[in-house]
Formats: sequence, structure tokens, C-alpha cells
Amino acid sequence: MNAQELQALIVDWRMGELRPEVEALLEAYLAQNPSAKEESKRIEETLAVTKKAVQAHPELVPSPGTELKEAPKGAGPARRSQLPWLKLAAALAVAGGVGLFGYQLGAGNASASGALAPTQMEKSRGPASEVRPALAVNATPSPWAKYRISGNNDRQGLLFTRVESN
Repeated sequence: MNAQELQALIVDWRMGELRPEVEALLEAYLAQNPSAKEESKRIEETLAVTKKAVQAHPELVPSPGTELKEAPKGAGPARRSQLPWLKLAAALAVAGGVGLFGYQLGAGNASASGALAPTQMEKSRGPASEVRPALAVNATPSPWAKYRISGNNDRQGLLFTRVESN
């Protein structure tokens, strides 16, 4: 017998709902099982306290045939905003502010000239026909490799050059 079955039987027994033969079996079970006997005493104490509370405040227990009143309408959940687009506008404003901050932070890391020094390979080939701005070298060391992409006039393609940091 599990705990829920035992509790239901004890409550039914104390309320006078059990047949005499089931009552006798329950009493025999309680006599053989001390933990079940303790549970029975605990339930009996709870029922006694409940009985005293109902006797002291009978208005809290509706009598049969009494209709229960509904809670007033004002006691429901909080009202939702009449203007749901305000939440969307606030979210967009925050996202725009964060994006602008990130852009300015990234622009502040660029070097004054906006270009990197020519690599050894470019020095040996001579002056480049077209100068493109390259990524700036950060003052702080980074674990990531940096590359510069430029046009390769000889082969009509792109030239990827690894930029060594200082």
C-alpha cells in the first residue's frame, strides 16, 4: 500500500465511510506497521484541527446548495499596455544605441592614416597602381590572424596578404 492509498483509507475511516470488514483490515495493518500508525495519528490530529476551524468559522464553509460568488473583475491580472508598439520602439532604440556605440568603438581603434605599411612583397614589386584602405593594427595583441585583401593586377584576381602585428 502506498502513502496516498493509506492516507485516503485513514481519512475515510475517521469520517465513517469504510465498511466494517475494510475497517478491521485497516486496523490490523496499522497494528503491524508502526510508521503507518504514526501517519494515522498525524492525520487524526489534522482532522481534529480542521473540525475545530470549521466549527469556529462556519461562514467559510459553504452549505450544500449555496452558490459560490465569483471574484470581482478588478482582481484579475494586470492590464496589458494599450500601446504595444512602444515596447518595439524601445527595443529598436536600445539596439540602435548599442550598434552606434559599437561602431564608434571600432572606429576609434583605427589608425590615423587608415592604412597599413606596405608588406615586403609589395615593396619588391614596386608601387601599387591602386591604394585601398586596409584594416588597422590594434595596439593590443590579438590571438586572431589579420589579413588584407587587395586586387592582383597580374592575375586578375584577389591577393590575400597576412598582416603581421608589431
